[in-house]
Amino acid sequence: MRLACLASFLACAGLTLASEGGHGESTDIEIGGPGIGPGEFLELRDITFGSGNKLYVLEGRRLDHEKKEWVGNCRVQVFDAAGTYIEKFAIEAPDLAAEKDPSRIAVSADGGVFVTEPASGAVLEFRRGDGWALRRTYAIPRAFAVSPWKVEVEDRIIVLPNAYAQNRYAPFDRLEVIDPRRGERIEPVHLSRGIAGVMDIATDARGYIYALAEVNQLYQFDSTGKLIAGIGGGTWRRAGDGSELRHSVAIDPQGRIYSQAWGQIARFEPDLEAVSLKIGQFYWYDNWSPHDAYTPFAFDADGRFWIGATGTVARGVRHHFRPCLMRAKEDFFKGLAPQSTLALGFDPEVLPRLPLHIAYDLSPIDVDVVIEAAFRQVRDVIAEYNVYDVSKSQIASGSFPLALEDGVESRTAFRFAPPRWGWYTIECAFRAKTGERVRAVGAHVGVTPAYDGVPVL
Repeated sequence: MRLACLASFLACAGLTLASEGGHGESTDIEIGGPGIGPGEFLELRDITFGSGNKLYVLEGRRLDHEKKEWVGNCRVQVFDAAGTYIEKFAIEAPDLAAEKDPSRIAVSADGGVFVTEPASGAVLEFRRGDGWALRRTYAIPRAFAVSPWKVEVEDRIIVLPNAYAQNRYAPFDRLEVIDPRRGERIEPVHLSRGIAGVMDIATDARGYIYALAEVNQLYQFDSTGKLIAGIGGGTWRRAGDGSELRHSVAIDPQGRIYSQAWGQIARFEPDLEAVSLKIGQFYWYDNWSPHDAYTPFAFDADGRFWIGATGTVARGVRHHFRPCLMRAKEDFFKGLAPQSTLALGFDPEVLPRLPLHIAYDLSPIDVDVVIEAAFRQVRDVIAEYNVYDVSKSQIASGSFPLALEDGVESRTAFRFAPPRWGWYTIECAFRAKTGERVRAVGAHVGVTPAYDGVPVL
């Protein structure tokens, strides 16, 4: 009875009581469902936290091609850190494009709300007085990703454009900068490496900038625009190792970096040398589909993790209603084991040159060691191989160096001679030049005489 009363009260406030395995798997607060009322969403685009630990939710719009009309609330809703609705305001400004679709949101340290509108080539600044109102418009062609940025003692807003033309994303090598105190654009930051297809950006307490962009990679720049590191394989293989980063980038109060990968959430340590993977097919996100909806992340001031589910599913259909906002349970990331980022994008195979891995004589067998083309944290490795018979007696071993080049496949071969008929196991381990183990793979080979009446496979 008490639980039913609590659920009824929360529903009136636009919230739901989350339960494990049902609505809100792994969460303790849900806000939303499709609609136009307070605490409901249409075309949820982005989420962020601002001063006073308030949660800001951006809604855009889309063109319904069947009805030939625009659908979406095109507004910002504001909630407190417990998910209670506070207020809303519309995204309105003179001279916006007919196809306007606000895309990302950021809140400056002094409470200004900045919304990007790529179709109009603008960043809109809203301020609260007696109510929310448009204060300024900044002309930035194809403005898309936006984030607050603190450099030493100065508070800034940074913007990265995104443009798609002729079946590809255009690269940008300039970070646009807004001074919210003065209300004007200032000198841009030139990036030492251009990036294309930016999905999201975030900054940390050091003034470092993190950009999630093509191809499924996270780029780390210092405050001068110099590229420090790139994380991710740069591939589209649905890799399960956390190397293909798909949606959003968020930073917790400890400076750890989070992003969505295929089948998991990747959490990187601030030095990017270790990654922990929260593995799961979460009810709130179909994270194995190449057509998945953008999933924004944000951390509140208390370090609680919030997720925006942007697809549309009616209440009671599938796992939970969408679009919605969710706060993950406090222990959501508990017990994760960090591992070296050297293994990200490092995808080796051991391939005996035999049909179906079967040999029909005792001739030497050639084995290819192949490292798939990708972008990797490790540049040079030592491959160490061992070959064992069925009794685990070693019959061959060796090692050789492999020089790795970003975006290029690496291939080397070795040979062993089976001394007798039987079953053989090939093991190959890879170590960085520092001695750190990166990954190990293996293969099996059968060596048998060809028997009369038995077809050769």
